[in-house]
Amino acid sequence: MLIFQGLPAFSEFRNKKILESIQKIDPLITNVFTEYIHFVKVDKELTRAEHQILSSLLSYGYQSNLVNNKGSMYLVTPRPGTISAWSTKATDIARNAGLLSVRRIERGIAYHLYGGVSQEINKSLYTIIADRMTEKVFLEISNAEILFKEHNESAMNNIPILADGVAALKKLT
Repeated sequence: MLIFQGLPAFSEFRNKKILESIQKIDPLITNVFTEYIHFVKVDKELTRAEHQILSSLLSYGYQSNLVNNKGSMYLVTPRPGTISAWSTKATDIARNAGLLSVRRIERGIAYHLYGGVSQEINKSLYTIIADRMTEKVFLEISNAEILFKEHNESAMNNIPILADGVAALKKLT
């Protein structure tokens, strides 16, 4: 898995709004900075030219002079086992740009918090920065490797509900 640090994810105004929400649960947090992190699964090592093309494709977003990613980091990604719509489109663009060894690109947002981050903030913070139904929060960037884990498709079973009714459902338990 290749990792590409991106540009800031949100404007200073939006970061300020996020900070205000976070300060309601932990007033010791003094600042928040957000940035995109891109994860790329490839079939083979990229050439220098391919790496340059991919890097330029992943350099987009809000331009800011403030780049400070040294605070406590919380990485929000799509849930493992899913492929986001962004991923599908980004992977198509990379392949159309000639990067045929790129299998998949996924994107996360790293939230860097500054100040006295308490242990109690974790679960409450997750509800502010992530949708638990569609996203996962990681505390280490390397843990995002699970995004590319291959899952075997399970066989589909037919249940004769119309023919057997409630008895068919009881067999399942």
